[in-house]
Amino acid sequence: MGSSAPAAVLVALVALGALGALGAALAGFVVPAAIAGPVGSIAAGYAHTCAVMSDATVACWGWNVSGQLGDGTTTDRPSPVAVAGLTNVAALAAGERHTCALRLDGTVACWGEGRLGDGGTTGSLVPVEVSGITTATAITAGNGHSCALLSGGTIACWGSNGNGQLGNGTSTTADTPVTVSGIATNGRTMPKWTPEREKGGRLMGNLHALRPEFLDRLVARGIRIPVGLYRGDGLIGTFAAHDL
Repeated sequence: MGSSAPAAVLVALVALGALGALGAALAGFVVPAAIAGPVGSIAAGYAHTCAVMSDATVACWGWNVSGQLGDGTTTDRPSPVAVAGLTNVAALAAGERHTCALRLDGTVACWGEGRLGDGGTTGSLVPVEVSGITTATAITAGNGHSCALLSGGTIACWGSNGNGQLGNGTSTTADTPVTVSGIATNGRTMPKWTPEREKGGRLMGNLHALRPEFLDRLVARGIRIPVGLYRGDGLIGTFAAHDL
């Protein structure tokens, strides 16, 4: 990122420009589109993109046929719109037609098409709480399903399961999270964040590129980094217990 655009994030994506998935009214060209920032991290789905903003809220743009932008509508957006009622967000995951957010307290919210983990079956145009998830340290989303890594080292998934993508030994769709089979814990939970741990320990797992100044703003506002999350060298990830 050049010094000439300190308040913007440049995103180069191959996307459906007519639907605004680049954050500007483009025509499908592969060009950088400037998104007003500062931005902590981004996630891109099939034809939509979302960003964690510096105040830990979320903005999305692009295709919105199933409400995957989370603004309460199904209107395609060529520029970012705020996700309704979502705050204290640490990371995002975008599926084909849905999006999920990991909050700083370890909870998860999802919106868009399909089974979002709240027990419903018809999706939602605004974020809904994923049932029973309170210690998530990382999230990911696929085509109609989502998963969360929990602080104890187990994995929970929900949504479509026709190909066994939930990993629980069945092909039955799950409206709420189910535990992935055969993923053993190490018998210890991930540690809580402390200032002493901020500079030590190796990172592992799915790393989310969050700039150090973004995390500094959250800490300055009194927001604690959740169980299992760690800031160092501009990255946020999960501790390995044996590295403590």
